Amino acid sequence: MAQKTMAAAYHKNKGALHGRGMIFDMDGTIVHSERASERIWRRWATRCHVEPEKLVAAAAGLRNIDTLRLFCPPGVRFEDELAELKREELADIEAVTAMPGAAAFLAALPPERWAIVTSNTRVVLEARLRHVGVAVPRVVVCSEDVSAGKPDPQGYIKAAAALDCPPGAVLAYEDSSVGLQAAQRAGIEVIAISPSGRVPVGYSGFAIRDFVGMEVTLCPSGWMCVNFPELLRVL
Repeated sequence: MAQKTMAAAYHKNKGALHGRGMIFDMDGTIVHSERASERIWRRWATRCHVEPEKLVAAAAGLRNIDTLRLFCPPGVRFEDELAELKREELADIEAVTAMPGAAAFLAALPPERWAIVTSNTRVVLEARLRHVGVAVPRVVVCSEDVSAGKPDPQGYIKAAAALDCPPGAVLAYEDSSVGLQAAQRAGIEVIAISPSGRVPVGYSGFAIRDFVGMEVTLCPSGWMCVNFPELLRVL
């Protein structure tokens, strides 16, 4: 995936953003699952004679079924491959770790005010969150809950409606190019998560490296004020 370095094009400052609701991606945002996902896709690429580098790059942020639609060779059954991928994701749970500061930040949010929109399945979401000690929120939109995955905005639109928030009153957190596009197409202010300091080419907006030191203040108006120790503005 094409990326650009934050250091080459950002304004750095302490800052605050406001929202009535918050929506989070899971993989690469709340949890580090990249190592497990890459291992699983590389094994699949070897088994199905697909170029692994191209596959791994394309799969970031997509639903498994959408990745399979792009790369599955003729004669291979989608249903069988999806079931095998889910089994491998559940078996490789020990490789998944929490994004620094994520568990504490999420615990500070009112449970009815935040949601997850993930390209993964519900069973994998629950297993990964349980493993890193993060509670499953009341509003979750998973791969099986939408007819079109990211970068389609459908998941974000559904989650905002379930939070009873207009898109313009929501803050979203995403790491992948397709996820950032999905949130923006839904009319939501999105913050890129990038521990490496690199973001997809074409993205302009706010970015953070992780959730460490972030604080939330509940206002009488019902809005939440999020204070960032380091808020990057990608140009």
